Amino acid sequence: MSNLRLLVSLLVFLTTSYVAEACGCPSLPESYRDDLDRPSVQDAFYGNVLSVELVDGEERLGWPVEVFSVRFEVAAVWKGDAAPIVELWTPRDSGACGWEHFPPAGSSLVVFSNGTPEHGYRISLCSASG
Repeated sequence: MSNLRLLVSLLVFLTTSYVAEACGCPSLPESYRDDLDRPSVQDAFYGNVLSVELVDGEERLGWPVEVFSVRFEVAAVWKGDAAPIVELWTPRDSGACGWEHFPPAGSSLVVFSNGTPEHGYRISLCSASG
């Protein structure tokens, strides 16, 4: 009887469980120049962090995680057409390919992103941003 109970428990577990997904990044290129050619990189620019705010991702993006919303001053553009001041965002969760800690205001960054001026530029652990 205990073997039958074990078998039923195992079947219930196997039929009701699901696969959890985490961030999986392809290998990063060896240089920033190589990253410019990636199809996932729509914009590449350099500049300074003006402000960092932690916001509700559900409200901002429909995601159930906290999100860093970052005002960023663009100093140079290599790809795309970023405005002088843009909004960057990234989930505050490495499992969602986001940055768990964002550099403070005054920090300089090279940014490889995708997105639009209307919705902000998304950066992730899988980009060579930094």
